Amino acid sequence: MIANLFVDRHSFECGETDVLKVKQMLKDFCDMVLFASKSNEESENNFYLNKSNFLNTVIFQDVTVGDLLYLSSDKVKRLIGFDVSALFTSAFKTFKRLKCDKPITRLPLPTKEKSYAICVMQKTQDFPSACQVIASIRDLGKFRCRHFIKYSDSDGYFDEADRYMRGLKLHPDIKNHYKKVFCTHKNKIDHCLWTMDEHYLSFQREYIGNRIRCVSDFAVHHNLYDGGSYEGSKKLKSKKLKFEDRTDEVYCEPHLKMNTDDAGRKGYCRIYFEEPGEDFKHVYVGYICEHK
Repeated sequence: MIANLFVDRHSFECGETDVLKVKQMLKDFCDMVLFASKSNEESENNFYLNKSNFLNTVIFQDVTVGDLLYLSSDKVKRLIGFDVSALFTSAFKTFKRLKCDKPITRLPLPTKEKSYAICVMQKTQDFPSACQVIASIRDLGKFRCRHFIKYSDSDGYFDEADRYMRGLKLHPDIKNHYKKVFCTHKNKIDHCLWTMDEHYLSFQREYIGNRIRCVSDFAVHHNLYDGGSYEGSKKLKSKKLKFEDRTDEVYCEPHLKMNTDDAGRKGYCRIYFEEPGEDFKHVYVGYICEHK
């Protein structure tokens, strides 16, 4: 899927008064642009810039987009910093120029091959509700994953989840054996995976109590459908998995439960993963499968 992503002067209008928050929003925006452009051989993410009044857009106090790009004032160094400014300049170089000189308020309707979104540094801006609005790598990943859910493309969804869920490691065999359950539980699977990606490691590190209850309490805390369990299927419990970045064998027994499908009909799906160690940077997910 090709994502056509639009940027204009409204993308950088910011109501934030805390300079540290402004710098973080700018950094998140630039990281998203550069990550999306990296190894983009098939131009799957294209950034288009409407340059009308773009350079004069005030980002913070009296710092404009032009100041950031051309390092033209001491106020950039004082308020934003040259590190963020240099990052912004690198991101700016990936933008293609639009000939249109009007603000972007409407987007084309998506198709199976193409989808569209507006990129901003602050998502609270007043864009029409029908517009897709993204401000970070995670937003872009969710946007791309939702597209493949819409068209029930399990292979495409797996590839996007594997690329953008940077807190998870998905076993490659999932792509082959989860097709059936993806058809019925795709929205619930997506919600569970993104919640794990964003929150599981920090939740486990801060968890006080019996570690066997950690998975269950995580599911309850984040309202993840039918809970979770530390003890898994006997059949899967004895199966050893190999991950590309690991030399040891991995057992995936803890799991999240879904006992109904996206339509509310009875149907069992499980997401099995390894209990992370204290120094883990990822949650290793071994199976997404039907539970019988």
